Amino acid sequence: NDVLHGQLLKLEQERNNLAVQLHESHKELQAEKDNLAQSMAAADHELEEMTQQMKDLLADHDKALAAQAASHAAEARKREDETSKRLEEEVGRAASELKQMQEGHALLES
Repeated sequence: NDVLHGQLLKLEQERNNLAVQLHESHKELQAEKDNLAQSMAAADHELEEMTQQMKDLLADHDKALAAQAASHAAEARKREDETSKRLEEEVGRAASELKQMQEGHALLES
């Protein structure tokens, strides 16, 4: 009977040790789960920040491209205006020369 009682006490002690180990393992797993959740939240936050930075960079790039396109268009309009002005001046000179030639021809005929 003492032997059985000793074995029973030994088994109860082993069960208590296993219960303590199980409790400790559960606490460790919960701590790891909490750390993982914090890491995931931090990673999500960082991803959101990086996404916003990329959106901001793309918006800035789009603005720069639009400004560059507007500048090129203004430059093209300026060149077009200058070319048009030069052509008008050349047409005016040609018309003046033609008029002079016609007047000279009329003088020669008379």
